[in-house]
Amino acid sequence: GNVQNPSGLTSVTISDELGAIGAAIQTYLRANLAANDNIHDISYVRNAQNPNRVTAYIVWENMP
Repeated sequence: GNVQNPSGLTSVTISDELGAIGAAIQTYLRANLAANDNIHDISYVRNAQNPNRVTAYIVWENMP
């Protein structure tokens, strides 16, 4: 969606094993987002040297 609160934009990276990345993202989101916050993107990049490792890039907006 469109950005409503530019000062509330946050990006974070989370790295974990392929089988655990979903739980790691869920834990982060539950601990850091409020009910009206807006997730703009979650992108996954696998590690070229260790394909079992994944980094997730999350961009979210804290809504006032």
